[in-house]
Amino acid sequence: MTSTTAAKRRRVRKGTQSCWQCKRRKTRCTFFAARAAAPGDGRLQGPCDGCRSRRTKCVSQEFEEDGAVSATTADEHHVQDVPPFTAWSTLKPPDLSRALASVWPPWDDLVRLTEWHGHSHNTFHGVICQSYETLWDSLRADSRENLLQGMLRPPSDAQAQHPVRLARRLLLLSKFLQAIGDKVNQGAGNLARSPTARKSLMHDAFEAATRLVTSDHRLVAGSLDGIECVMIEAMCHNNAGRLRAAWLTNRRAMLMAQMLRVHDQDTQQTGELPVLHTTTRHRIDPEIMWFRLVGTDWYLSMLLGLAPDSASLAEHPAWASSTTLARFSPLEQLERIMIAVAGRILIRQQRERQGQVVDQAQRREQLFEEDKRMQAAAKLMPPEWWAPFTDKEPAGPQDPADELQQILRVMGQFAYYQVLVQLHLPHMLSRGDEADLEVCDYSRATAAHACRTILSLFERMRAARAAGSTYCRGVDFVVFVAAVTLCIAHIDTRRRQQLARMYARRPLDALEHQRLADRALLDRTLGAMHHSPFVSSTDGSGGSDDVVAQKMAGVVQSLLMVEGEVAKDQHWEVYIVRGRKACHANDAMESVRVDIPNLGTIVLERISGQQAADLSPLPAAALSCAAMGDVDGCTLQGVDLALFTGMTEGLFGETTIVRVTSQYGRRHDS
Repeated sequence: MTSTTAAKRRRVRKGTQSCWQCKRRKTRCTFFAARAAAPGDGRLQGPCDGCRSRRTKCVSQEFEEDGAVSATTADEHHVQDVPPFTAWSTLKPPDLSRALASVWPPWDDLVRLTEWHGHSHNTFHGVICQSYETLWDSLRADSRENLLQGMLRPPSDAQAQHPVRLARRLLLLSKFLQAIGDKVNQGAGNLARSPTARKSLMHDAFEAATRLVTSDHRLVAGSLDGIECVMIEAMCHNNAGRLRAAWLTNRRAMLMAQMLRVHDQDTQQTGELPVLHTTTRHRIDPEIMWFRLVGTDWYLSMLLGLAPDSASLAEHPAWASSTTLARFSPLEQLERIMIAVAGRILIRQQRERQGQVVDQAQRREQLFEEDKRMQAAAKLMPPEWWAPFTDKEPAGPQDPADELQQILRVMGQFAYYQVLVQLHLPHMLSRGDEADLEVCDYSRATAAHACRTILSLFERMRAARAAGSTYCRGVDFVVFVAAVTLCIAHIDTRRRQQLARMYARRPLDALEHQRLADRALLDRTLGAMHHSPFVSSTDGSGGSDDVVAQKMAGVVQSLLMVEGEVAKDQHWEVYIVRGRKACHANDAMESVRVDIPNLGTIVLERISGQQAADLSPLPAAALSCAAMGDVDGCTLQGVDLALFTGMTEGLFGETTIVRVTSQYGRRHDS
């Protein structure tokens, strides 16, 4: 009897396939490297891919982890020590291609899926490295089904293809399945009927492409094809809610692009950058690729509060110069101007973080200059482009170009108003001389309008049938910041009126007419946050509990409670602090803090301006969301809580929620 047969087996649930190490990480075991090393062998030797990567012992859950001994085959999930340096990076390209090709499902099932799922070509809009005019022409040259099948079908000579080219198709396949989500079509094939089967395939396709190809810089760092592959991986992370993983992956792609000098204008125009196939030169314009990389880096850096790539930080980048803009369509010009404005916002925020003092008059002048640029950019598009998004179904089949143009319109509006919020929010809460009062009024009205538009777009997107294929977790966080900003715009009414009286002005408030309508919009947004989003995680876990949305809802609910108190003439002070300074008002009765990345901490303090007996403290539930658990203790697949933790630190941490004592006496930290 061998030592393996002597090992005592545990009873496990039917269908359990993960080893102990993968179980702890809530991932599934895959064996792509083992299949590539032994093609056609039904009994695959070696540990799972995860344990190979971590160089840990691969122990099936059928055996006790401590008592497990060295063992036999991976398909029976026995125990196997990982030999040193036996990861898939040692496999030759033909073996990698063979392993990648084995992931594809039966082609008939995939054909039925592409025929059934409408509004599908827009799932690939996240990585467009060619001009829109060129893209429209290529999309209108064929049917949706043929375009999809051409991108998703494995090549007839798949095993002879370069692994990077196969990985690109697998990543697009994973993104396509990610966009479908949990939709079911009983009349179609197995993939259309079974969301579980689709999630399993989505996970396998993503894992195979990333573990076997994009994680190996020797395969991807030497060509435009490889950089594009890593960009698609970043897009998948972003749409699944793993924003920090998306930021890291996109930064890798930027570094690889810089190694090839893709960022250099002279290199861009030579047409000599390395590619794996001649068709790549028609699909990828190096100048546009670099712009997409920079734009994604700045977008994610702004959301996460991380430092953008220093090599790409230029106050007036070449890709946004008047000479360069003249070569592009109005929509592309709008995108570049918005990204350039967002970049300058990041630059100024980075300088302020480093302690650089900026004159108030200079700050106001910079604000008005950027605001004029945004107004000029908006005029590039016709009025109908800015019309509210509608979710009505077209009368007949819509060609892929029209679908993509509609999606770019919606996402362009989101981006435009997000940049406006980021631009005006600091000035909305500014404290200074009489000139600041005028700026405060203008920024407050502009930010409130932008937030209102974002929340309305959010409502329409969630109701639209086609929205699921373009929805990503980043939209949730943009909506969260918009909801917080709109709440604060109304909460800050009292301070703004006091400033007006100080300078002998009439304390008028134009937002008062919008208060009830804004309150209704915020209440509907709050209700939407309690429902699961369209996003599907690429890990295939399929969890239905959206903890991030619930925590965002808790913050918005707290702020709505404060707004209701202000409407009843209670006094709440609002201000921004940098770093982790303490609340400065000694007579504050209660306090709420919301950290906004790259901006600082917005502090709301209830001031005891009346007798204690007249004050009714907010319910504990409004300021404490302990019932939802500790943010730092959450370990979720497919959801990035790190951003949310940074934005709302203080609402869920125990040291920053300030409450009154039962006698309304001295405050204390609870």
